[in-house]
Amino acid sequence: MRKTKTESYELVKDLISHENFEKEIKKRADDYNQLLDEDAIAFLIADEMGRNVEHVSTIRELRDAEEATVYVAVTKIFEPRVFEKNGRKGKVVNLEIKDETGECRLVLWDKDVEVVENGTIKENTVLKVVNGWVKKNENRFEINVGKWGIVVPEPGDRPKGFIKVNLTNLSDVKPGMNVNVIGAIISKNGPRSFIRKNGSTGFVSTIMINDGTGSSRVVLWDERAKETVKFEIGDNIEIRDGYTKQNNGVEVHVGSSGKIKKR
Repeated sequence: MRKTKTESYELVKDLISHENFEKEIKKRADDYNQLLDEDAIAFLIADEMGRNVEHVSTIRELRDAEEATVYVAVTKIFEPRVFEKNGRKGKVVNLEIKDETGECRLVLWDKDVEVVENGTIKENTVLKVVNGWVKKNENRFEINVGKWGIVVPEPGDRPKGFIKVNLTNLSDVKPGMNVNVIGAIISKNGPRSFIRKNGSTGFVSTIMINDGTGSSRVVLWDERAKETVKFEIGDNIEIRDGYTKQNNGVEVHVGSSGKIKKR
């Protein structure tokens, strides 16, 4: 259970005066736009000073019906929604998160949803989740950040070398890879429609991108192809979950499980 501000100060009173402790809390409250309360900020200060160290888990180590502290990167954000329960309205948002060992879902409630809505938390943001409640839902874990939990975007104490999303240089792309790449659009063709062998209609678009290390042709299919109408030559884009194939050179393909967005 999360400590009170007084309990956190007891852990560090030999390291910092009460006056400076209170000043640091007020400063951080402003930095967090008042989205963390004083107890939460005091908890984090004590943690950073080495006096309130929580056991940090990886996603692979999560266990059902336990609290956990994790460092993760956001890979996907779903639309926040409003709900009503017992006559009270609230907000909830689901996020997909990952670390070096696996992936799971993160559920934020009420005030924490504001940090998503104002853009502080977005795709590829690193989070420190403290005292999240783990439960198994449909054979996968999810972490709920409720009353006793804290979520901190881009924490200053994140593990050294923590990687958000693995990006592959275009010069390193080889056939048979799953890749995340970035680059500037240098040419564009499509989208155009075609008829598949089963009689259904598909869409395809091709673009050429360059990331400074090399260039690659990108082939986008169906819904991803349609999204290219909003991009222009010169735009910097990011492609997630593409796959590569050999076709007069190595191509990056983006299907239904992939994503493309402007950086």
